[in-house]
Amino acid sequence: MRLTALYLTSIICGFCLMALEILGGRLLQPAFGSSTDTWAAIISVVSISLSIG
Repeated sequence: MRLTALYLTSIICGFCLMALEILGGRLLQPAFGSSTDTWAAIISVVSISLSIG
């Protein structure tokens, strides 16, 4: 039961985090474009924030 709840929580948090990354990319697209560099910066910021927090 506890292991299932842990897996479910991880899946939901991962889904929400990916949705926020995509939303951030869409918000930055008019100003910076939708290049690989923009997406790499977004993913880097999220990864660094997760490792610090």
